[in-house]
Amino acid sequence: MCVFHQTPAQEAVPAWHGRLRTLTAWITSHCGEKITVPELSRRVGTTPKGLESAFRIVLGTSVSGFVSAQRLSRARRLLETTDKTIADIAAECGYCDHSHFIKAFRARWGRPPGDYRVAVRAASTVKNPPPCRNSAAVLESAAKQERSTK
Repeated sequence: MCVFHQTPAQEAVPAWHGRLRTLTAWITSHCGEKITVPELSRRVGTTPKGLESAFRIVLGTSVSGFVSAQRLSRARRLLETTDKTIADIAAECGYCDHSHFIKAFRARWGRPPGDYRVAVRAASTVKNPPPCRNSAAVLESAAKQERSTK
């Protein structure tokens, strides 16, 4: 008879879901602020190492990776919906260094923030927009339009 044994970390996963849901919501709403792992671990009553472990097991990423993803998603939304400068968006999303923000944005979304904004705006002026207006469709439409004009 084969018996499956869970590791202590796997057994602890259900207990983390509620705490991580609350914590990730807090991170998302405060991603423009300075966020540290020790501060977050105090919020959920664990050690920094325990929090890192829970993030990796439950969410498949590190705490800093999650925070960075939230900041970059927020930056993308601001680029799509506001006329704020890139420097202002970088600061609002928690980046102290403008050039670090541009590098991180390019690494995540495949182009620098200024080019992303131009592509999104160009796609929004297409006469027959695709029915789905999500960011990926907008960028694909803009890329097709750019290729057809070259």
